[in-house]
Amino acid sequence: MNTTKIIALISFIGILCSCNKDESTQNFSYEPERNNFIEELTSFNTSYARIIDSTYSALAATSTKGWWDNVVDAVTDALHVAAADIIGGGTAFGFAQEMAIIAGLATGGTGYAVVVSAATALGAAHSSSEQIDKLSANPPEKVQMHTGNLNIQYPTKYISLSNTGKLHNEYAVAIYNNTLDPIHISDTLTIKLLEDKEFETVRLQINDYFRNYDGTLDNLFLIIDNLKRDKFITENMATVYKLFFNIYGKSITLENLEDIINKYIDSIASATFLTEDEKSALISSFSVASESPCLWYNQI
Repeated sequence: MNTTKIIALISFIGILCSCNKDESTQNFSYEPERNNFIEELTSFNTSYARIIDSTYSALAATSTKGWWDNVVDAVTDALHVAAADIIGGGTAFGFAQEMAIIAGLATGGTGYAVVVSAATALGAAHSSSEQIDKLSANPPEKVQMHTGNLNIQYPTKYISLSNTGKLHNEYAVAIYNNTLDPIHISDTLTIKLLEDKEFETVRLQINDYFRNYDGTLDNLFLIIDNLKRDKFITENMATVYKLFFNIYGKSITLENLEDIINKYIDSIASATFLTEDEKSALISSFSVASESPCLWYNQI
């Protein structure tokens, strides 16, 4: 990436504090399509929940007494931590996009994708690193790198967002192990982001919403509502997140995660009522959803 553009990018980060999502951009002429979208995913959630219940019963019946329940408890802890990542990433995406645009990077270009993925992943990683100690019964002293390598099908238009999840895991490991600093890393963009006080303010602002997060769905929905109220995310994004977490949090296998994320990405990509910004923010955060629980499950 051009060094001048990176420096320009950092210089303009301060402007982002006033660039929150504006709900007024929602086009209410798409209300029927929006309702159909909600009905489709609600139906999917209901039917897929039955598949998960059936899988749980089958595995529990053939497992050593108590073993499978312990596995499910660990998965649940990992998903609770991942929820903070996912919302944090989706919220940070808007800032990341503005950063790239202000720096003069063309939408869809390589430099644009690098900046957006890095800033989104960094925003998401800070959310989870604070949650693991609070939500896990046995938080680790050090975190080891893990990825899920799930078969997530990204539409060609959004393929540039596919690396956000793995990048998030790299950042999360470094943050938790206190190695995300200029002494331990050499990536110019990451160093500039970490050293910029305005970007730090943005990250801390996002983290504040999760300060009292207790891992419950009701509490997560309250955080989503607060982010919507303060225009960090749009009403459409809040609706999708609530639908998503209603089923994502019930996952017990990697196949569950893969099926759910692929279904939501496909539905989002083809939705006519969502703006391109909303689609990109959601798909970027669901890239995090495909990797974050795989990282935290292996630490619990």
